Amino acid sequence: MNLEDKEKRYIQSDNDNRADSQADRANRSDVTDIAARDNSSGEMEIDLRVLLYMLWSRLWLIISLGIMGACLAAVISQNILIPQYSASTQIYILNKQDQSAVTYNDLQSGAQLTKDYMQLIKSRTVLKQAIADLNLQMTPEQLASKIDVSAVSDTRIITITLTDADPYRAAEMANRVREISSKQIQEVMDIEAVSLVDAADIPSKPTSPDFRKNILLGGLAVSAVTIFCLILLFLLNDKIKTSEDVGEKLALNVLGSIPQFNRKNRKYKKPKTRQQEEAKKHENNIIPGKIKNDIPVSEAYNTLRSNIQFCGSHIKVISVTSCLSGEGKSCVSMQMAFSMSDIGKKVLYIDADLRKPASSKQISIDRAIPGLTQYLSGMCETEEVLLNTNRKNLDMIHSGPVPANPSELLENGRLKELLDEVKTQYDYIFIDTPPLVPVIDSAIISNICDRIIMVIEFNRISCRLASSVTKQLNKTNCRILGVILNKIDINKKSSYEKYYDSTYYREYYGRH
Repeated sequence: MNLEDKEKRYIQSDNDNRADSQADRANRSDVTDIAARDNSSGEMEIDLRVLLYMLWSRLWLIISLGIMGACLAAVISQNILIPQYSASTQIYILNKQDQSAVTYNDLQSGAQLTKDYMQLIKSRTVLKQAIADLNLQMTPEQLASKIDVSAVSDTRIITITLTDADPYRAAEMANRVREISSKQIQEVMDIEAVSLVDAADIPSKPTSPDFRKNILLGGLAVSAVTIFCLILLFLLNDKIKTSEDVGEKLALNVLGSIPQFNRKNRKYKKPKTRQQEEAKKHENNIIPGKIKNDIPVSEAYNTLRSNIQFCGSHIKVISVTSCLSGEGKSCVSMQMAFSMSDIGKKVLYIDADLRKPASSKQISIDRAIPGLTQYLSGMCETEEVLLNTNRKNLDMIHSGPVPANPSELLENGRLKELLDEVKTQYDYIFIDTPPLVPVIDSAIISNICDRIIMVIEFNRISCRLASSVTKQLNKTNCRILGVILNKIDINKKSSYEKYYDSTYYREYYGRH
């Protein structure tokens, strides 16, 4: 193949890559517009199964608080509420037209007037007379609140019940109100006879508080309030928890879901001698946490690696960022580099977080070797910053000393020159960048990368914040490859999505 053919082939390949980029941008714009139209409707879709599963997973909390509410109701009923005693008396009202017989009309007319009789019993005239006769220290309204008048169904028998803290006074007041009201009914309604059915006896047991009823109501009330609060928090919580949240709210794909790393599986081999310790300090050696002992995490990175490979061989330079600090982007970017190098890919890892380089804490580096900041400042060349690690197929460029002007260094064009120079030497280049919310450095770096990956910590970042970051990247023409959900707790089954089941992994790998 001559030089002219090579140039034509290179131009054709470059045009294809540009076409792919324009198509990706158009597709992303279409998806974003669709998501915006869906969100603009203002409608909230609630999956009833997810809501019920959330309540079921917190059943222990509902029951525990319900028991506490029942105990509190029991304490209040026992020690705070004053026992009340009820005494009842009954009267029979009959307008006799014939002393020897009672007709059906007597019964009908009497039943229709029962409500009138009940009102007369609680009239102010009756109440005032009862207060005066018994020398009570209360108003007619207060006495009326203690009286309950009811009629036995389909009869003219009226029951007068009086409730008071003193059982003797309750019986005395009930009998006195009955006597006075009987005379009042006879005078006002022109009734010939108001007969006594039962006199009020002194009650031996309090009618209130009802301990069983209060305990039941207290437990049910607290449980109902707990369920209401859980549902309210569920509806108000807009944290990103599932891949569906990423797809619906951000219009992005989830490349992988990384479980929370089990630190008990992190194993370091300590040097046995002082000479080995001193030698280890001067090694240009990455010291990562061993994920091979944590099967769910290892499998998650294998899946992530496959998904990145399926995106196409033309995607080589990938920057990794997050919304806020502490979401694990540095760990994820480094583990992706390890995973690619393990399958024979030539990988370059660049720590471009010039403000707070987290990757350097996991690396034993000879500080005499210049870093990215020295290169961007023009103090050294590419060959001087490339660091060979003890991992096969993996090189790296550490961040170097923290500069006073990180954004200016990243915009001077030297980083693009570096990537153009080393792109042909490596299969993949992973760049760890600062979080997007505090600074704009990630957008500057991602503009010269093939794609950018967002790391979002599970159940920490709100959909609103992530959507704002996504819009910021789209405005700067950054091409987002997808999202990685990080720090998923596999020991607690989420009420939103069962991402991983550690039991499954242990059983599967225990058999094979």
